[in-house]
Amino acid sequence: MYTLRKFNDPILKQKCVPLTVGDDLSFLRDMKRMCVENRGAGLAAPQIGLLHRAFVMFPGRDGKGMCVSLVNPVVVETGDATLWSEEACLSYPGVKVLVQRHRDLVVEYYDWRWRKQRGRFSCWEARIVQHEMDHLNGVCVVGDEWRRLSGE
Repeated sequence: MYTLRKFNDPILKQKCVPLTVGDDLSFLRDMKRMCVENRGAGLAAPQIGLLHRAFVMFPGRDGKGMCVSLVNPVVVETGDATLWSEEACLSYPGVKVLVQRHRDLVVEYYDWRWRKQRGRFSCWEARIVQHEMDHLNGVCVVGDEWRRLSGE
């Protein structure tokens, strides 16, 4: 059983390593379940204590619909336009931060069946992808500012 990592957990600051084609991806099912239970738009492997380059996301704004699993994602193209918006993070409950993100991007990744994919993401979906990829690189959108923002 995995536990959602929060606030100053050191794993949230570590860079994840790629998985090898054929590695067991069954942990993605647990991530999907945890994301749904916590009403998240996405969840990255380090948020459950795994240093794997993988995350799950629910592109629909209501947190429903089909779950997309991205393993070893790589951004191959970004648009010039950016958008500012408030973001929240399951690892920093109750905290929101204003963040600027690319509006459009193209990502190459493997799905949960180890099939190579190329996806175009815009607006809300692109924001989720960028947020979760930050986690894979040991970057938390909240960073060390959470104390000031949350009053702790």
